Amino acid sequence: MKYNLILLSILFSCISLSSYAIGKTHVIIDGGMVHMRGSISEPACSVSPESQNQIIDLGVISSNKFHGVGSRSVKIPFTLKLMDCNKNISDKVSFLMLGDVNKTDGRIFNIVDQISSASGVGIALYNQEDDIIIPNSDNKYIFIKENKTELNFSARYIATHDHVIGGKADATVLFIIKYN
Repeated sequence: MKYNLILLSILFSCISLSSYAIGKTHVIIDGGMVHMRGSISEPACSVSPESQNQIIDLGVISSNKFHGVGSRSVKIPFTLKLMDCNKNISDKVSFLMLGDVNKTDGRIFNIVDQISSASGVGIALYNQEDDIIIPNSDNKYIFIKENKTELNFSARYIATHDHVIGGKADATVLFIIKYN
């Protein structure tokens, strides 16, 4: 027993000295606390499944239909449908349309740069009042109906240069619903 006690004392001394020799001493300091705050909100509406990943076909437009900067194609209408709307949570919504802004005309979305892309043109979105929707900017609030609300929009090409070159003319726009 005495032999074990001496052996244990030597072992603990070696461990203490080795950590001192290596220079690794640990100091624990009370650093304080971090408090998290937040809440989980109920959405006023949800986006219907058929509106979540729509493909809006703007058609095939001949490049010679554009006659200078600002010339336009025909507007193509589309609808975003909201469902399960609860006016007790919010009675109006707004959409934030996020995408790549055209470098020549900041009011429209840029065409995706890909092999065989069109050039000299961008895509404009319009709200149901026929106002252009500025990319990445807040839009007007729209009053919602209980249960279902349909929001009508339209899209068209707008020439950004005097000469439009034909090719793929696609854009992707992410829409975010904002509640008031």
